[in-house]
Amino acid sequence: MGKMTDAAIGQVETAESLDRPGYALGKAISRTGQVGGRPSKMLANALHGRPYGHPVHPIAVTIPIGTWTLAFGLDLLAATGLLRDRGAARAADLALKAGAAGAIAAATGIADWQHLNGRDRRVGLAHGMVNTTSLGLNLASIVLRARGRRSAGRWTRVGYWAGRWFALGTGRSTTLRPASRSAGRRPARSRATKCACAKA
Repeated sequence: MGKMTDAAIGQVETAESLDRPGYALGKAISRTGQVGGRPSKMLANALHGRPYGHPVHPIAVTIPIGTWTLAFGLDLLAATGLLRDRGAARAADLALKAGAAGAIAAATGIADWQHLNGRDRRVGLAHGMVNTTSLGLNLASIVLRARGRRSAGRWTRVGYWAGRWFALGTGRSTTLRPASRSAGRRPARSRATKCACAKA
């Protein structure tokens, strides 16, 4: 599984086709921040971790990862007949909802990602897309459970775990550090990235 994930990440790293949508999204986020003025800048700095000297994202993502893993464990025990307590089913549902609420961690990831370039920006974009899909699958599972379709809700989460390995791999391969104190300063783009952006 690790080799497959590494191979997939390697493909993403060299996918210059991701540069155009990546920089378009980055510009849109930057313009939104400019419209918000000073309050928006203060929020971005807080999400990025500048006041703390450490990125917030790696810490914040432990909430959805932990709660969704707990829900998976409870579902697995229930599906295998080892746990038949209805309270466990309610606990799994609550863990799923807590994880969805904790997915606000995505906002901290965007604050980090918009300062990346080249390889890291491509991998970060793929990481975000996989996590967005994962959130959608978990939300679908919550809806199915609420409608009494618990079994379907559990199977929906199988797709989540399939993408979870890739998301974790891309998260580890992308180094997210607090941005430079100089506002607006960004790492130099690679030659390939410059060419791709020039074609946009």
